Amino acid sequence: MFASLFALAGCEGAGGDNINSSEGDGYVNGEETSGVLKAGLVIATAPNDFVGDFYFFDTLTCTATNSCEAEVEGVVTIEFKRTDALFLSKYVKGSDEEQTVTWTDGEWGLAPQGTYFATKEKIEGLTKTWVKDGQILLEWKGTVIGAVHGDSFEWQTEKAKYKGTVSADLSQISYHVTAILTGNEADVILTLVE
Repeated sequence: MFASLFALAGCEGAGGDNINSSEGDGYVNGEETSGVLKAGLVIATAPNDFVGDFYFFDTLTCTATNSCEAEVEGVVTIEFKRTDALFLSKYVKGSDEEQTVTWTDGEWGLAPQGTYFATKEKIEGLTKTWVKDGQILLEWKGTVIGAVHGDSFEWQTEKAKYKGTVSADLSQISYHVTAILTGNEADVILTLVE
């Protein structure tokens, strides 16, 4: 199975255990299987013409590209990775028919990681972006300010509502915040510290 995957993807060799065995009875990623697992072509395409690296079975399969295809068997995790954005993992089952995978709104978002300066408050703070419970969360100075969808984000806590955008080059984060108890509002611009 790995031989067909890597031959099609233009890669050689494979590491790790072969949990996607093509023979016998058993379980694959917690799902019961019996007999021969179905195999088929999976074509994964990144959104917005992004170029990055594709991982099938946690193995680098295609690099510096917008699309990747491989022959797969069993249950497969597909990941797309870039330094400036996060993409939720995709899961597909091997099938007799060709399958396509892409990332839609809410399944990817720009991911600023670094130090930003808030002009009005004249303070610096760290941003970090991570995936939790199927959401891409953006944090500044220890407070989550958004679930990122593409280049925009929204979030609500008991104290405030946040709504904003991230610039394509990650140099600026702009958002509007409304205090829930008082109704006070403010516009905040965070600028990346070079």
